[in-house]
Amino acid sequence: MNLPEHPLFEELKKLVLPQGEYAVFGSGPMWVRGIRVANDIDIIARGVAWEQTRANGKMITKEDSGLECVQFVEGKVEVYHGWYPGEWDIDEIIDTAEIIDGIPFVRLEYVIDWKKKMGREKDKKDLALIQEYLSKY
Repeated sequence: MNLPEHPLFEELKKLVLPQGEYAVFGSGPMWVRGIRVANDIDIIARGVAWEQTRANGKMITKEDSGLECVQFVEGKVEVYHGWYPGEWDIDEIIDTAEIIDGIPFVRLEYVIDWKKKMGREKDKKDLALIQEYLSKY
């Protein structure tokens, strides 16, 4: 499995975040597996990676979640110190991430949990796409 060739993945690489301190979440884990393309990259970070992004990006508070977020590339790359909705063990999620082309991606099981919790129409469609993907692999 390889990273898709896309400017957003190049921007992610330019952040030079320390291994073991972050992972791509949101729809990024679906994108890298070819399940569907995403229009942004969401990252969860801790420790040095979080401090590094805070020092170099634009800090905002997301209205829908109340979470602090650091934005890059006009909000197309966002770094979070937590995740929503509900309670998430960020350390476990980062520690168990799958490395693909040198980039850690959150395991699909967490994406499935997140999509179920969100419950939006697009999440239901994504869950069907993930199930189709898992039935093939």
